[in-house]
Amino acid sequence: MDPKMDKFCVLGLGVAHRRRISQAGTSVIKKLSPFTGFLRFRRYKGRMNEWFVYIVRNPGNILYTGIAKDTTRRIDEHNKGCGAKFTRGRGPWKLTYSEGPFDHGDALRREIAIKKDVSLKQKLKAQPFDFEPSQAHIS
Repeated sequence: MDPKMDKFCVLGLGVAHRRRISQAGTSVIKKLSPFTGFLRFRRYKGRMNEWFVYIVRNPGNILYTGIAKDTTRRIDEHNKGCGAKFTRGRGPWKLTYSEGPFDHGDALRREIAIKKDVSLKQKLKAQPFDFEPSQAHIS
């Protein structure tokens, strides 16, 4: 038996779970679970900090908050009509605010915090909106 597999047997993990971890080929972070006492494994591929929180705005002064790895590509999707359902037919959208990079979970938490932050929304809506029609993707 593989020495790695022996180590996972000692940790008390199931056979299928051990095989997935040993054959994954990604970096594995061990963390002790507070509920079971066993080690949990989280696998990360590549960089961990790659998510951005963004706020886009349309000429009707409507704000939309989201997260993306590539904000310019995501805003182009919103403008083409293949982004989020909320943004379809309400464009053109322009980036007004961005934060990051974050881990995925941190980006989701920050997105929720921004959606609850009324003062930030008021400050962004008070700024003048200068959208050049040549940037719009109208289909």
